[in-house]
Amino acid sequence: KAMEILAEVYSGGTRVAKNDEMSFYWYLHGAKAGSMVALYNLGKCYEEGKGTKASKRKAFDCFMKAAERGDAKAMISVLTVVPFSRSLNVFSISLLN
Repeated sequence: KAMEILAEVYSGGTRVAKNDEMSFYWYLHGAKAGSMVALYNLGKCYEEGKGTKASKRKAFDCFMKAAERGDAKAMISVLTVVPFSRSLNVFSISLLN
C-alpha cells in the first residue's frame, strides 16, 4: 500500500514535484509486491507512456493480470487497449482456463 501511495503522490504532484518516472517506478514495485491497484495503474502508465515508453503490449499484459485477479477496471481496459475482437477472444480464453 505504501508504494501505491508514493506512486500517487508523484503522479499528482501532491507535496512533491510531479514526476511521472518516479510514479512509474513505485507502481512497478507495488505491482511486483502483489498490489492489484498498482498493477492496474502500471498498465495505465504503459498505455499512456507516462514515466516510461508507451507499450500497448505491456499495458495489455498488466491489465490482463489484474483482470484475472478480479479488477473490474482492468477488465474494461483489456477490451480497450487492443482491437476489440482480439482482446475479447484472449480475455474469454483466459477466463475459461
